[in-house]
Amino acid sequence: MHQQFFSSCRYHFRFVALVTLLFASHAGSNAVAQSVVQTGNPQNLSPTAVVERYANALIAKDWATCVSLTDPEELARNKAAFIPIFQRDSSGQLASRILGAPRQLVVSSLSDREFNARLFAFFVSTSSQGSARERFQGVDIFGTANPAPDRAFVIYQWRLPAAERPIRGVQAMELRRVGGQWRLKMLADFEGLREMLARSAAPRG
Repeated sequence: MHQQFFSSCRYHFRFVALVTLLFASHAGSNAVAQSVVQTGNPQNLSPTAVVERYANALIAKDWATCVSLTDPEELARNKAAFIPIFQRDSSGQLASRILGAPRQLVVSSLSDREFNARLFAFFVSTSSQGSARERFQGVDIFGTANPAPDRAFVIYQWRLPAAERPIRGVQAMELRRVGGQWRLKMLADFEGLREMLARSAAPRG
């Protein structure tokens, strides 16, 4: 289940393609060092440091930090995709259940960050049921690929307690440079949730 849950934020690579990207970028051997060097300034994190901070925030259920590490344009798109659904529910029950917001609150008044933090909290709580997420200890970084100056893929693997069987396979998270800062391209793939809510909120004929 952990693989299904995090499929929203990662991109699967065939092993050969992965190795090619790593060697082409010349970043695989110094990814950990790069993280240590650049984490000192929270406003100028390396792609590796962003992924590490996101992973730690996710484990800690620090939704605000997860959101702050995501491309602002993506946050705006997420809010724009869900607002019409919540607005169709005049009772406010849907927004109250999904976003944990008071029924009298005008959902559109939430900032992009607050809206996404509330949405992400609900998404994680429902999507990770029965998964290994609660036992994650962090991530191991295997390298960084930069196919373009403002685009990066961080190759990583979730780490479980030493006594447990390790997770097999590696994953990749895509980032883009926004205003000089590296940010996650996606917070989560909310499309399935959006479609389900749209159906439930649709007028019944």
